[in-house]
Amino acid sequence: MEPLSGGGQFSYTFHLFYFSMADVYVVLVEPLYQGNIGYLARLSYNFGVRGMYMVGGPGELTDEAISRAMHGVWLLDEMKRVTHLKELKSELDFLVGTSAVSWFSQKKHERIPLTPRELGRWALGVEGSVGIVFGREDKGLSREEISMMDLMVTIPANPSYPTLSISHAASIILYELHLATLSGRPWRVPRKITGYEKEALIRQFSELADVLPINPARKGSAKVHFRRIIARASPTSWEFFSLMGVFSEALRLIKEKGR
Repeated sequence: MEPLSGGGQFSYTFHLFYFSMADVYVVLVEPLYQGNIGYLARLSYNFGVRGMYMVGGPGELTDEAISRAMHGVWLLDEMKRVTHLKELKSELDFLVGTSAVSWFSQKKHERIPLTPRELGRWALGVEGSVGIVFGREDKGLSREEISMMDLMVTIPANPSYPTLSISHAASIILYELHLATLSGRPWRVPRKITGYEKEALIRQFSELADVLPINPARKGSAKVHFRRIIARASPTSWEFFSLMGVFSEALRLIKEKGR
């Protein structure tokens, strides 16, 4: 139980909550088009990605990739290249594959895919590095590459035409991951009432009910219901003060009128 402050007043405090969040990296597997490489770098910078990897792919980046990267060009400069996806298993803690497989079908791979929003919830609280793996624009990821993934994510689009371009898919997935980081940043919340304050609130309500000219059975029922409501609601300290103020003033007015 938290102590009360001096003068009989109830104290209130704020608690600070922290959530961990994985470090997100974008992994491109044998990209075919320079423009997509640039777009992915730009999106990565938009949504706070820590870095990029490229598995295979073109030898040198052209002006098209660099120009489309815009302010994310530094990610291209620092992008690490590897020859095989297996090399990343020792560098990244988790690999998440992206798939255009229909949301309503699991015939093409063994894992049940997450939606981007579910992926964001998963990443919130995960410690370590997570690589979001985007496959080839024409063939996606191979069965062998999919078998290396820790998780799969797919976007539940129209079943008749579920395939999105790599840049559009990346924007949705990276946005949801970034949104999860925003929801996971530290924030201040008022503390919940203590057991002592809960009982004080219930006593105040009971006293108010006792002075009202209603059937005693109804008073007893109301007291029980109020206790249960407060227990389920778990009010904050601000809500406690608000209710106590109303009950106290109502009780004072009723008593004055009775006199």
